[in-house]
Amino acid sequence: MTKAPQSNRIEARRGQALLLCIFWAPVTGAALLFLLAGLWLLPRNPLAGAILATCGAILLPVTGAIMAICLQSLRVDGPILELGPAGLRDRWICDETIPWEHLTWRSVTTPRGPAPPQFRTNRLIPTRWPYRLLAVLNTLLRQPPYTVLPLATGRSAAELSELIARFREPSAQ
Repeated sequence: MTKAPQSNRIEARRGQALLLCIFWAPVTGAALLFLLAGLWLLPRNPLAGAILATCGAILLPVTGAIMAICLQSLRVDGPILELGPAGLRDRWICDETIPWEHLTWRSVTTPRGPAPPQFRTNRLIPTRWPYRLLAVLNTLLRQPPYTVLPLATGRSAAELSELIARFREPSAQ
């Protein structure tokens, strides 16, 4: 008789989340300054203004979304990630548990090591705004829309992939 894998509840480490917020706040501010400086400079020096504004326009949504996720880590009571027989519950993405049968995932190894697990779902889930934005950006980059982030969890990307693999085999996509 095979024993079912045990559920895992991963709490956000508030100290790490606070340090991430302290880091991402000025980065997000710098992206906003790039955008505003580029727009101000555009009539005076079109090339420099366009370069600065483009950099700000690219960086601001990404850094803003990551900053919002870090702030969310400080506000969530209880586990930020839950993996169990019923499915995956990632409270950065939504409060619902996503059943394993509705989820396909993959783990990618980059030259720097394992990347966080990425997944798709075949059912509509009520996604929080930072993840909605990141899902659009990931889709534009031809990546699965959702990523199980190890931010402030004390777990590595490889550990998260191992935990998910206990419940659902990775797909080849």
